Amino acid sequence: MFLFAESLSQRHRILSECKSAKVSFVILALLIMPMLVFTGCSDSPEPGALYGTWFSEFHSEAFSDKFIIDTLNNTIERPDEFIGIIRNSPKYEAANGVLIFEITKYWETDWVEVDEEWIPTTTETTVNNGKFAAAYWRNLTGNSVQLSNAYDGFTHVIFDTLSEALSNFTIDRVGLYTAHWGTYTK
Repeated sequence: MFLFAESLSQRHRILSECKSAKVSFVILALLIMPMLVFTGCSDSPEPGALYGTWFSEFHSEAFSDKFIIDTLNNTIERPDEFIGIIRNSPKYEAANGVLIFEITKYWETDWVEVDEEWIPTTTETTVNNGKFAAAYWRNLTGNSVQLSNAYDGFTHVIFDTLSEALSNFTIDRVGLYTAHWGTYTK
């Protein structure tokens, strides 16, 4: 009888340990499962290759010549010229492309002669807000790119609607809107 009682006690201890192990396993699984679900997920996409602040060789404190392209938030800025929201879906890693953007801020530049020297003056205007312009890029490498605004002579080419901009600002028509390319580095 003693052996039977001892055997029963041993079975009860083993079953108790097994139940405890199962409960521990379930708790551990419940704690690990959310970590496994979210592993590898990111709250935001990686920035595209075109992401960053691009400076021309002429950029200085006296003369700002740069593009700020934020591929995460789809914005483009050219200080003292424009700020816009990119409205097309460009491949930011492509060697060549076009950024079509809705203008949110725009500055007009006038040249004033002072002491026989021409000096640019910029004035913010709202006349082009909500309209669409473009900037083209080509020869994108890790730290270098050529950029050009869409120009007609010395003024930006601007369309009233996104559909007009999308049908006009295409890679195939790059030569119609660009004449001067600048080389920019990060």
